[in-house]
Amino acid sequence: VRSFSDNDEAKEVLEAYPEVTLNPQAERFIARIIGDFKPRFNFDSLDTDEQRIVVSGKYPNKSRYIRVVVDDV
Repeated sequence: VRSFSDNDEAKEVLEAYPEVTLNPQAERFIARIIGDFKPRFNFDSLDTDEQRIVVSGKYPNKSRYIRVVVDDV
């Protein structure tokens, strides 16, 4: 992940994730390394006790800039 204001002559790397893979069985699986938690507020519940923040995903977010969305297929 590079800074928006950098250029190829003066690179500003904010985060790096070398050798990540799309294989969910691998140790360096992209969602495991970067994180895939997604918080949302459950506005649709009719029960006010169920109207709260719900977190989906398996791996906590480690990046300050990006998130990974993993297909369950």
